[in-house]
Amino acid sequence: VGRAGDRVGLRVLGPTAGVVGYGSGARHQQRVLTTLAGIRPGRAADDDADRIRLPVTPGTVVVVFSPILDDRVSTMTATLTRRGLPTVVVDTLPGTAAEAGSDERGHPSIDALAWRMRLVERDLLLADVAAHGCPVVPWRGPGTLDRVLRGFSGSVRAPRAGAR
Repeated sequence: VGRAGDRVGLRVLGPTAGVVGYGSGARHQQRVLTTLAGIRPGRAADDDADRIRLPVTPGTVVVVFSPILDDRVSTMTATLTRRGLPTVVVDTLPGTAAEAGSDERGHPSIDALAWRMRLVERDLLLADVAAHGCPVVPWRGPGTLDRVLRGFSGSVRAPRAGAR
């Protein structure tokens, strides 16, 4: 957090809502990490996408961490990208999300069928986020955002090969 002089802020949406204002340095990093460690899955009763206001200024890069299981992420990213803010969604749903098993006859269980239906709905949400020009990257640990964030930066360019 803030190693390159960047200021970082955090807003948690959900049942363990919290805000860490903009800052940098080791103490600020610890506050961000402590807040992240306290996040619990779920949805707050008043977490309506139309009421979510992110008071970010021009030049801010917005990173959204979400399993993308409802349309709030799509709505929020559409709003942010329309405002001209570089936005990226980090998909936190594990790629190997376990499907429910089969019944005694080998047919998919009701849980497995429900999960498949949920994944179809989720695919539509992912397509909607992408349609707004917002990249979606799967969480793969440290370095997950490196390539996408380099793409947002106008000053970071890969060297070009060729004759002069």
